[in-house]
Amino acid sequence: MNKINSALEMVRRALAGVRVSHLKIAAPALLIGGCLGVEAQSAPSGQFKLVVPSISVPSISLAIGGSATDTNMPTVSKATNGVVADIQAQLKVVLDSVEAATAKMTTATHSGAREQAQAVDTLAARIDTLVKNNLGDDSPFLHQADELIRKMDEQIKLAQSRAGDPQILPQVQQEYAETATQIRDSLTRLRSARAAVNGVRSDLLTQAQGLRERKEFLGFLADAQIGESAADAFVQALMDVHNFCRRLEKTIAGVDPNTPPLIVEGKVVN
Repeated sequence: MNKINSALEMVRRALAGVRVSHLKIAAPALLIGGCLGVEAQSAPSGQFKLVVPSISVPSISLAIGGSATDTNMPTVSKATNGVVADIQAQLKVVLDSVEAATAKMTTATHSGAREQAQAVDTLAARIDTLVKNNLGDDSPFLHQADELIRKMDEQIKLAQSRAGDPQILPQVQQEYAETATQIRDSLTRLRSARAAVNGVRSDLLTQAQGLRERKEFLGFLADAQIGESAADAFVQALMDVHNFCRRLEKTIAGVDPNTPPLIVEGKVVN
């Protein structure tokens, strides 16, 4: 402030006879030590303004389409939570579909072994379709997750690089280091959710394969005319799917989109 006051006084002396009301002051965007450069520039209507040069500090993008500025705060937490919530929602859709198909399969409980074998095979086919159409790597929600993971990896590398750059002020280096840690925390959660999809997909395919094997066994029992064993095998298939759905429920519950707010440069990003 002393430098600014001195600069103003210097300009006032140089502009003797010019009314102070004609003087416009352009505030600095950022002052970081050093000498304060001052110059008088002509303006319309005979006015003058004090130009204080600003010093820019490198910034990094902290979210897709975002940058670390006062007017556009980073949205790492929001972006991560949104993608994780999409993953959780898609897994719930799959679970609901499997449970609906299983409920339909139970209608064959009192049917013959061949009808039961067909019901089991229908459920296996439904699971295969869900894996392909809902959890494929080309699914929009997984493409979004993979893109955000790639972006955050780049951000962490950039922040770490600038945290060790001697050309950047120590305080700003520290802020880069802290930001890298915060992004890494969000990235860990996102990767965990993405891995959950891979795990569920693998489990679904294993379940479908198990159902097809049950279907073959039921067909064998039908040929052997062992109705009682066929009924037991069908009930076991239903129990296997029920237990699988309960495990899937727990996996989905673990994909939690709610996280503590991310704090960047002293501001909380909800």
